[in-house]
Amino acid sequence: GNDGGPPRVHLVGHSFGATVAVSLLCGIAFWQLDRGDFDTVLSRIGLAFFLCLYFTLTALVSLGMWQHERMLYFHEHGAGAYGPAAFLASKAIFELLPLRVLPSLLCAAIVYPMAGLRADDAHGAAAAALFAGALCLANLCTSVAFTSIGMLAKSPGVATLTATLFSLLNLLFSGFLVSPRTLAGYGPVAAALPRLSYFYYFFELFTSNELLGAVVMVQPQTVDLPPVPLPGIEILAQLGYETGKCSRLLGGGGGGCAYSLYVLGGWVAAGLALSYLVLRFCVKDPH
Repeated sequence: GNDGGPPRVHLVGHSFGATVAVSLLCGIAFWQLDRGDFDTVLSRIGLAFFLCLYFTLTALVSLGMWQHERMLYFHEHGAGAYGPAAFLASKAIFELLPLRVLPSLLCAAIVYPMAGLRADDAHGAAAAALFAGALCLANLCTSVAFTSIGMLAKSPGVATLTATLFSLLNLLFSGFLVSPRTLAGYGPVAAALPRLSYFYYFFELFTSNELLGAVVMVQPQTVDLPPVPLPGIEILAQLGYETGKCSRLLGGGGGGCAYSLYVLGGWVAAGLALSYLVLRFCVKDPH
């Protein structure tokens, strides 16, 4: 451990164990979803929302590490042992990789085949890699944002409260709880709010990866009519996500929107840059 903080090796072990347990439960709850059934569309989005929520809550556990490392950093940095860039590089290697990236990959490896996401598709392997990459990037976005919040906050309580509010706002405007089409009806400012949420780009990438190139059968529930086939692109349009305007990451008219993946990567890069600037110019040794 660092200065009384929780030992990272134990935290990594608990993180892997919890991820395996939660992933197995998700795989059972969302077992072999039929890609051509409209009822599973919301189930798939619900699965993505739950995974976002799980990794957000687990990221709160490591939020207080900076509070334990603060005085150690001041002491060693003041002695000239290393600078902000070296400190952040070490956190990326020994915290982001084992606590954020590897659990995301493990979760994707368990959930994807159990839930049957694009299991019958010719591009299933590439789509699975795209899902795993999107989950990793969303997890990293949360972690780098929490790192900056933890550095700026004066106490663990303030850091936890700020990070919780930040996460709730990102989930609120992710496109799952409030439709982007509904927000667009309130004016251009409200319409732009989803673009400020990195979860929006994750949901857009996930749903487009699942629905583009697919035909979904909608079974009327209140009238005696045969099932109606709808292309996945129409369902995406009804949900308020990008459809025909985006460049596809997979062939055959399917796959996720390329720009969503690039924006998630940009969020991670911007978060790391912000963490460096905060550590370099805003965090001061009280002594």
